[in-house]
Amino acid sequence: MNEYSQILVYPMSAFVVYLFVFMILQYRMRVRANKAGDMSYKYFFAYDATKFRPTDKVIVWSNHYNNTFQVPVLFMIGCVAHMVVGQANLWTVALAWVFVVSRGWHAIEHLGSNSLKRRPFIFLFGVVVVVLIYLQLCWFVAR
Repeated sequence: MNEYSQILVYPMSAFVVYLFVFMILQYRMRVRANKAGDMSYKYFFAYDATKFRPTDKVIVWSNHYNNTFQVPVLFMIGCVAHMVVGQANLWTVALAWVFVVSRGWHAIEHLGSNSLKRRPFIFLFGVVVVVLIYLQLCWFVAR
């Protein structure tokens, strides 16, 4: 394992911190919505929106949290694969940090203005970064 492979732990850890912070913020938002009477806690038993309609904010935040277990999982696997292969360079680390920043940017957009003009491009940007991480991994393995 080279030095850059070990450094990949930092952007991966930063993303995990982001995930836990978001989890706490989402929980607090749900508790506030329940206390304000905007929704019922019973919604969370079966996530049945027909009986207990959550607020749009709760739905958007829940969808965003669920999205963190899609493309970001591929990011984590790609980073671990670079570590296992023992091949990474400055570009690998830079791409990893760019992905983490892109997820933060996506969160700000999704949970803020939620513009459908910008959000898909921000998401696609993160996907392209993950694809580049995998292409680089394939290049390292093939040579």
